[in-house]
Amino acid sequence: MKITRMEIRKLKLPLQRSFAMSFGEMNRKETVIVSLHTADGLTGYGESSSFSAPMYTHETNDTCMYIQEHFIAPRLVGREFDTVEEFCSAYRSVVGNRMARTGTECAFWHLLAQRDAVSLKHLVGGTRSTIPVGESIGIKQTMAETLEEIEQRLDEGYVRIKVKIAPDWDTQLLAAIRERWPGIDLTADANAAYQFTQHHKTLEALDAFNLSMLEQPFGADDMIEHAKLQAKLKTSICLDESIESLADIKTADALSAGRIVNIKPGRVGGLVESIKIHNYAVAHHLGVMCGGTFETGIGRAFNIALASLPGFIYPADMSPYQLYFAEDIVEPSYTVKLDGHIDVPDTPGLGFAVREDLIEQFTTQKVVVR
Repeated sequence: MKITRMEIRKLKLPLQRSFAMSFGEMNRKETVIVSLHTADGLTGYGESSSFSAPMYTHETNDTCMYIQEHFIAPRLVGREFDTVEEFCSAYRSVVGNRMARTGTECAFWHLLAQRDAVSLKHLVGGTRSTIPVGESIGIKQTMAETLEEIEQRLDEGYVRIKVKIAPDWDTQLLAAIRERWPGIDLTADANAAYQFTQHHKTLEALDAFNLSMLEQPFGADDMIEHAKLQAKLKTSICLDESIESLADIKTADALSAGRIVNIKPGRVGGLVESIKIHNYAVAHHLGVMCGGTFETGIGRAFNIALASLPGFIYPADMSPYQLYFAEDIVEPSYTVKLDGHIDVPDTPGLGFAVREDLIEQFTTQKVVVR
């Protein structure tokens, strides 16, 4: 397939409600949508679901667009590619900037699915027709608000509840949840809010709440501190921000820094690296879950396909758009069934129709490279 042009757009989508985590609060979601266009008339879409500020990773929407325009697109436009490996090798000299690379790579996966008339699930080697999903509850103003939302999500069928925690918003919160729902699948996600020296005793006390995992208590680079804590905990640590590559999970495994990894395609640079991490985890008996970074339906289509791989034994973070966005940019957007599962599309292409009119409506910046 010959790439004739690449379009890079920044979209701004208002959120239905704010979402608070230890590193900040979001009231709107900016994201970057990439489209690749071929000489045969195909259009492939991908998403770099970065943020407006360097909160979760060092990347932002603006850095993604800059890297894509100046360093990735010039290596792609005007060239022909037959495989995703060949495609990715064209810009392998671009170091880091994994979210920028993800949107571009996923757009090519979409092209391949159309060219070969197969589903994304088929392309990545997925085996499941449905995937279990859980809901993530942000940090609320009050305990009552938190418990009310958990009850609502459980009534909607979600099979796991994840709550965001931070110092002074942890043991009391988890105790209240367990008092009300002693048997639910419960996860605590710290988003790197803790320090080992100051907080290890508090974190060790979380064993009392029978959590399915404790996600990313320390900073992304604090692999040794994670290993120290894991040695003291019965609860499995799930590494999120710490894992950006296959090399990272090998290091974490060697140090016994955690027993589970949260794979987010945007964080690790795309589906190619996600699959490598998944395969390593399975071979080395590590648990795997699929997370997200507030993607639109375009980005979620790739997450859903990835989560259909056999190693994803934990419920995915896969909120339907209605929880956060007024409108999605695909239709029909995916839905969570009453049994807490999402159907994995098995139709050729993305599995969802892209709403180009809404992409245009929400676009605040556009760059075209020919």
